[in-house]
Amino acid sequence: MVIFILSKKINIGRGWLANSVAIGVVCWSVCVVVLIRFLGDRWWPGTLLLFSPRVLLALPILAGLVVWPWLAKPVKVAVLAASIAVCWGVLGFCLPLGHLLASPAKTYRVLTCNVANWAGGAERLERLVAESGADFVMLQEYDDRTRFTLPDAWSVHHEGELLVASRYPLKNFSIVPRELPGRWPRAVGLFAEAVTPERTIRLYTLHLLSPRYGLDRMIDSRTGLAPSRCDLLVEETAKRESESERVARAIDEKDGSFLVGGDFNMPVESYFFRQHWHSFYDAFSTVGFGIGYTCFVEKRGIRFGSRVDHVLTRGTWHALRCWVGPDVGSDHRPLLADVYWE
Repeated sequence: MVIFILSKKINIGRGWLANSVAIGVVCWSVCVVVLIRFLGDRWWPGTLLLFSPRVLLALPILAGLVVWPWLAKPVKVAVLAASIAVCWGVLGFCLPLGHLLASPAKTYRVLTCNVANWAGGAERLERLVAESGADFVMLQEYDDRTRFTLPDAWSVHHEGELLVASRYPLKNFSIVPRELPGRWPRAVGLFAEAVTPERTIRLYTLHLLSPRYGLDRMIDSRTGLAPSRCDLLVEETAKRESESERVARAIDEKDGSFLVGGDFNMPVESYFFRQHWHSFYDAFSTVGFGIGYTCFVEKRGIRFGSRVDHVLTRGTWHALRCWVGPDVGSDHRPLLADVYWE
């Protein structure tokens, strides 16, 4: 009824059906963008959409494009605006607009990857490290029972499932302990300093809590979704918020410039990411191109991705280029970034 009234008000004549469809698509797009961009990790339906197959959420915009020739001019403007909003707010499409004119004399290459306990072996990542020319490597879910060989003369330090490696000497290691007992690894963050000929570079790798168990519990084999079972997701979300705030505060207490890489288990649209990590710049958001999905899962025969792995810069560090690397056998893809000191 609302769509019909709006259609009549804009005097669309014989194209009322096409315009009604388009207005419905615009309303859907606005609702999804608001839920993901502003309520993700603040309200469980927003969190559910935050980690859902977003391409499916964006598909209705195609209906507006299909009926485009029959649309009134105001509706065309609304559909065009909704399409841009969906690309930005739902798909998370990025353009490499940051630091277009930068031409630094010296850059460093950072590689971060959740290796999922070497589910696919270490050989492909070893080859990528050698071929990519990486200067710093940060790994999560690292298992030292699997042989992982770095180039000669590299410096390596690991704490539990976290590893930092550098072609330059490393020193001054410390951790941010995880406060959850039991099976969780005891370190959520690992700090190190790399001593290069130009300067000492401060590095942090981390692996924050995941909402996967709460999301899995809400999937029902018959109905597809069981909202009544949202309690675990709500509980996990509270723990994730507490941990994200605590780790971000621990890093903020260390003055100076930082490079941070790791599996945050949250996209940039997450309220926690925007609230707790606002003092950092996300490399892919700044200089990446495309949607940059780094983690892929399959649910009910649908394979989809999300951008939960990040390289962040702070202070006088800036990103020049950022891209997703090839499949190395994990459910996460490596994320690489070229960074420079200004």
